[in-house]
Amino acid sequence: MAFLTDDYWDISQTRGINLLARILSERFRVIIREELGLAYSSYAYNHPSYVYDNYGILHAIVKGNPAEIDVVLKKMEEIAALLAEQGVTEKELELVRKPLLNYIKDIQKTNTYWLDSVLSGSLAHPQQYEWAKNIFDEYSSISHATISLLAGSFLDIEESAVIIIRPAQLY
Repeated sequence: MAFLTDDYWDISQTRGINLLARILSERFRVIIREELGLAYSSYAYNHPSYVYDNYGILHAIVKGNPAEIDVVLKKMEEIAALLAEQGVTEKELELVRKPLLNYIKDIQKTNTYWLDSVLSGSLAHPQQYEWAKNIFDEYSSISHATISLLAGSFLDIEESAVIIIRPAQLY
């Protein structure tokens, strides 16, 4: 399932949508995997465009038994719609934020982060230096109200796209 989002360049919004994707992943894990046992692997991630203005995609992926596709898809829609309608709780946000902040601390110690995420393209986009300075503080300060607004803006089931990949029939 895919939801249109936005491009990369409003970094505060992009970071908020990244957290929204993590919350969607967590809801999929709890409901589809743990409660219903319909799929082992499910996740969501934001892929904002660096090139096309106002274009990005929040991908929501669930891998499961082909015989249960209709049930899984209906549950995915319900989860996204409920998130868009009711928003997120502070507890939910903290659950996904803590591992992300630990990850940020770890990657900031690597050359790969500084070379690929900060220095690469920084001549054309010098704001990347500032973004690197405030990444931890900004992710720490994003509120559940902000994430709830983003969910209401971007998780529109009527505007989503669905792709179902089934295994080939072998005869």
